[in-house]
Amino acid sequence: MVFSDVLFQLYSVLIILFWPVVLIFVVYAVLKFMKLTKEQNKYLSEISEELKNKMNKHPN
Repeated sequence: MVFSDVLFQLYSVLIILFWPVVLIFVVYAVLKFMKLTKEQNKYLSEISEELKNKMNKHPN
C-alpha cells in the first residue's frame, strides 16, 4: 500500500515536471509545420508563376 502511494506521488511529480516540456514540444512542432507549409506554398507559387510565364511566352 505504501509502495503504491509512493509511486502515485512520483507519477504526480513527473507529470507536473514534464507537461510543460510536452506543451513546448507541441508548440514547436506546430510552428515548424506552419513555417514549412509557408515555405512550401511560396515555392509552389514561384513554380506556378514560372509556368505561367513560360505558357505566355510560348503560345501554341
